[in-house]
Amino acid sequence: VSFGRSVNPAQTIADEINKVKEYRLANNIETMIIPGNQYAKLSIGLDFNTDELDGVSREGLEILMRLLNRGSGQTSKETFDEIKLQKDISLFFAAGNDGLSVVASAYDDNLQDTLSLIKEVLSNPNFSQAEFEAEKQKVFYELMAEEKTSISKIEEEFFKGTRSYASKEQRLKELEALTLDDIKNIYALMMSTSKVNASLTGPVEEKPYLQDIFNAELSTNMGTYRPYTKDKPPSYYTYMPNTEPKIFVQADDVKQANITVAYKFKRPENASDIAKIRTLNMILGGSMDSRLFVDMRENRKLAYSVES
Repeated sequence: VSFGRSVNPAQTIADEINKVKEYRLANNIETMIIPGNQYAKLSIGLDFNTDELDGVSREGLEILMRLLNRGSGQTSKETFDEIKLQKDISLFFAAGNDGLSVVASAYDDNLQDTLSLIKEVLSNPNFSQAEFEAEKQKVFYELMAEEKTSISKIEEEFFKGTRSYASKEQRLKELEALTLDDIKNIYALMMSTSKVNASLTGPVEEKPYLQDIFNAELSTNMGTYRPYTKDKPPSYYTYMPNTEPKIFVQADDVKQANITVAYKFKRPENASDIAKIRTLNMILGGSMDSRLFVDMRENRKLAYSVES
């Protein structure tokens, strides 16, 4: 939306893209420096991408993520949280079957402190036995409380052999068998097989020293990783066509039915198709104003909630 003058969206996007600077550091970390609002906080992201976690259970990754958010091996979570509060730093670690992501935000003056906290956790995670047992117990209770849904049956069918989509019963067995050494091994595998890219968004045009700090910190005491490429890993291509429609029924002692109709298609690789699918998703079932929700709930009184 513009007021008072004509704006060419395509040209605006091209201008913004041309402002982005990319670097490849000596340790193979690829960094992107993106101009942003000088009055907003800096936005920092690191992605450790690997294609060698298919043999890792969802619960193993969940516990790893929780431990990475519990301070470090040298700084307790309470002290860590106090530091973040004093310096107004937001920091979160997320682990999944394609690797590890770090998301942070901070003001200009605290960029170096933020990166130091990230590096402290990455180099010395809080892998204590007590923390592991506490987080394992929490994951157990949360898994036991998970409701049975129709989507779980479909995920098992669509992603056969992928442990991150295993049944609840299988996940409970794998959780019970998990040890702290397993978590350490998952993390070591992740760090040794990852390609790493990092981004900094902030007033880098007005304050070019920010990109110098960013690149210098990520070049020091961060280890060396696999050369970064934008090629999709083999696990990205999971599409297998169905030869016939399949129906799954999961019985549960409740008065409501959870119904899922699912269609699997090849994952798009270009930004245009991804944008089209996301837009279609919002039109069909992305909110209470969407077509599916209004038609099936408000007009036909068939369903309590509808989403796509």
